[in-house]
Amino acid sequence: GIMEDGVPLHFVASMIAGVSVAATTSPIDLVRTRLMNQPAGQKLYTGMVDCMMKSVRKDGVMSLYRGFTPQWMRFGPFTIVQFMVWERMRTLYGMKGI
Repeated sequence: GIMEDGVPLHFVASMIAGVSVAATTSPIDLVRTRLMNQPAGQKLYTGMVDCMMKSVRKDGVMSLYRGFTPQWMRFGPFTIVQFMVWERMRTLYGMKGI
């Protein structure tokens, strides 16, 4: 492999997992936010798919990733700490890695 099993590998893998979570959930989070921020009594969107399609038509596919950095800043540290602690606990309990 490229890296040996240990803290550096776990850190890099955790960072990649955090970016993956943010990249996967960012479009849905953006759509949810736009739906929730519609003016009272005025329906700009009929649902999630309509909101997503209108956003892509108006601003392009990358518009679905607006706010990616704050989302990464929310998920990134959590994911890194979570997996680093998990790997440490796995080692302490004598569980072997895959």
